[in-house]
Amino acid sequence: MAEEVHTSVENKSVVQRLYSLPLLSSAGGELVLAYKHGKESRPILRSLGNVAEQGIVVVTAIASSGFKPIARILHPQIEFVDKLACRGLDVVEAKVPILHQPAKKVLADTKEHASITLQSTQNQVGTFLNRTKSQVREGVDRSKQVLLDSTDTLLNTRVGRAILSGADSVLSQVDRFLPHDEPGKPM
Repeated sequence: MAEEVHTSVENKSVVQRLYSLPLLSSAGGELVLAYKHGKESRPILRSLGNVAEQGIVVVTAIASSGFKPIARILHPQIEFVDKLACRGLDVVEAKVPILHQPAKKVLADTKEHASITLQSTQNQVGTFLNRTKSQVREGVDRSKQVLLDSTDTLLNTRVGRAILSGADSVLSQVDRFLPHDEPGKPM
């Protein structure tokens, strides 16, 4: 059975093998469905699509008829390049297992992984911000306490008491010059 699969893979061209990969064939199918839906839903897209399709058919027919004689001459070289490309594809298939999954599954897995990564990042940023806020709050509280302690310490020194006494005396002098409210008189 394994030899049968290997033989059928060897008989395929690189283009056939690429299209037989689940990721590429399902992605191609999705593109065809999107194209058909676009053509059905918009008259302008239908017209443009029909013109493009006719142009591709004509160009393909012209290229095919002109390429056949050249292909016969270059057949050994084309076959050699195709075999090299197939070997390269063997390596890529072995190293990139995602090629053997349908496009919808790859897309769903990618969305899920992105969602998990985003959620994790949001949690980490939230945790960082909460720690930062907490540390800033603690720093502000400590700074306030140091300022209050320093003020209390300064006021309890001889110089501090002298400054308070002088400030009281100046304020009482200023108070004498300010008008005082008399009961019953508007200011």
